[in-house]
Amino acid sequence: YPIAKMVDVFGERLLVVLEKENLIDDVMRFEEVDGQVSHFTSYYFCPEVLTEVAKALKIEASTHNYYFFRES
Repeated sequence: YPIAKMVDVFGERLLVVLEKENLIDDVMRFEEVDGQVSHFTSYYFCPEVLTEVAKALKIEASTHNYYFFRES
């Protein structure tokens, strides 16, 4: 781990990155034009999306808040 796999959730094909066998670290959505990736969205900083995808897959989600925080 980490490992990535394609899944179908909510009628969309998503790439799910797993920290452990049953723990989502990131979810990515890809858009294609002419068979090539034209855009991708990472939901790493979207705890609601990570949680909902995890629920749909009946696994857990690691949430990361909405941004990186560094202490001074």
